[in-house]
Amino acid sequence: MGIFDRFRHKAHDAAGEARSSSLGGSHEQDTTAMTDPAQRAALAHDEAADAFGAETERARRVGEARQTPRVTEREAEERAREDMTAEGDPWD
Repeated sequence: MGIFDRFRHKAHDAAGEARSSSLGGSHEQDTTAMTDPAQRAALAHDEAADAFGAETERARRVGEARQTPRVTEREAEERAREDMTAEGDPWD
């Protein structure tokens, strides 16, 4: 059963029901999870977290760390430009 099946309230296939009952779950628990927005959000968050591995997250953090100095320099230049414009053109 995919993530969209859970959100669209589709019936479980026989294999899914067998798997759910073998794990101690019941159909009532599954439908309760589908109707509670907080549980649906938690389920989506968990599945999204599982989609990206630790290496992907580490690469994202490294990329953000490399961009941070450039972003702060760019922001400082933009602020200086705005301040100069606010004060007027110094060459007039």
